[in-house]
Amino acid sequence: MPRVFLSYRRQDNTSLAVRVFEKLEGHFGADEVFMDIDSIPPGVDFRKHIDLGVSRCDVCVVLIGPRWAGDDGKRIHDSRDFVRLEVESALKRDIPVIPLLIDNTPMPAESDLPASLAEFSYRSGLTIDQGRNFKHDVDRLIRGIERVVKGGEAKAGFSGMKAGDRKVLTLKGQEIAFRWCPPGSFKMGDERVDVTLTQGFWMAETETTQGLWKAVGGPTLDWSFAAGPKFPVFNVSHSEAEQFATRLTEQLRQAGQLREGWKLALPTEAQWEYAARAGTTTSYGFGDDETKLGDHAWFRENSGGKPHEVGTRQANPWGLHDMLGNVWEWCADGWDAKLPGGVDPQVPSGAPIRVDRGGGWDSGARSCRAAHRYGLTPGIRNDNLGFRVAAGLSEP
Repeated sequence: MPRVFLSYRRQDNTSLAVRVFEKLEGHFGADEVFMDIDSIPPGVDFRKHIDLGVSRCDVCVVLIGPRWAGDDGKRIHDSRDFVRLEVESALKRDIPVIPLLIDNTPMPAESDLPASLAEFSYRSGLTIDQGRNFKHDVDRLIRGIERVVKGGEAKAGFSGMKAGDRKVLTLKGQEIAFRWCPPGSFKMGDERVDVTLTQGFWMAETETTQGLWKAVGGPTLDWSFAAGPKFPVFNVSHSEAEQFATRLTEQLRQAGQLREGWKLALPTEAQWEYAARAGTTTSYGFGDDETKLGDHAWFRENSGGKPHEVGTRQANPWGLHDMLGNVWEWCADGWDAKLPGGVDPQVPSGAPIRVDRGGGWDSGARSCRAAHRYGLTPGIRNDNLGFRVAAGLSEP
C-alpha cells in the first residue's frame, strides 16, 4: 500500500481535510495516511520534523481552497510556514505531488508562490466537490494515487530524470544530497578507452562529511588536523569506507529514506570518472584552463596546506562539488594498470591495491584531472584521503 501525506491549511478547510483523510484511511489503512504534524516535541526543529514525516511517504496530496496561501496570500511566503515546508519537502525529494482543488479553486500561479514552490504551480491537479460529488471525487483521487504508484512514479521514481537532478535524503539531522548520473558512454582515462554505463546512479554531492560519519556511528578517526561537521572524512581505510556505506544503507532503509532495491556503496572507478567529467571531454569538468582550477578545487596552490569544508568550491556541470581536490576519494575497484573499458567495468576489489581518484589538498593540478588515476593499499590512512558514496540499484 502507498503511504500518503495529506497537506492542508487549517484556516482553509479543516472539515473537508478530515473527510478526505477518513476516506483515504479507510481505503489504504490507518497506518498509511498522515495528515497532521502537530505532535512535534518541544525543543525539536520543526523543519526537520516535517521533512522527516513527508520523506516517509510515497505520495503527497495538497488540499487547496481559496485561503490556502493565507488570508492575504502572503502566508505561503513565510519560510516557517508548515504548509510551505510540507510541499517543499515533497518537491525536493521527487515525491509525486497531487494538488486537490476544492470546488474548482484555481491552481496558484508561479508568480504568487515563493521560488522554492514555483514548479508546484504546473502540477496537474484533481478537483473535489464538498457536496453531492464528494464520494465520486475521492474515489477518483484514490484511483489517481494508485495509478501513480502502479506506474512506478513513486517507487521507481527514486531514479532521476536528467543529469544533475538533485535528491536529498535525511538521517539523524544530517542531509545527504545526491546528483543523478544517467546511463551513458564516455572515453575513460588518459588511454581514452570506451566505457558504457547501463544503469544510472546517484552520486553524493560532496565527499562524506565528519558530521555524517559520526551520525551513522563510524569508528573514531584522527581528524585533529582539520575537524568539524562539514569537513571531509579522512584518515579512513578502504574497508572502513565500505563498512560505512553498508551501515548507511541499513539506517536509511530503516528510516524509510532509501527505496527498496537501492543501496549505497563506494562508486566504481568508471562511475567516479563519469560523474567527474559530467558530460565533458576536457581535462577538468570546467574545461582545460588550469588557471581556473582554484575556483573549482582545493589543491596545492590555494588550500593553505589543509582540507576545507565540503561544497565551498564551484560545482561541476552536474552539481557535484569537490570531485577535484580537497581529499582523494576511494573507489570500489581494485587497481589494474590497464583500464578494462567495456560495459559497466569494474576490477575486482580483491586486488592488493585499491583505486583512489580526484587529487587532494596537497596535489598539483595534473593530479586533479578527471582522468588521473592512483592506487594505494586498502589499509592505508592519509590526511588527504577520504571518500564519497553512490546510490545505485542493488540488483540492476
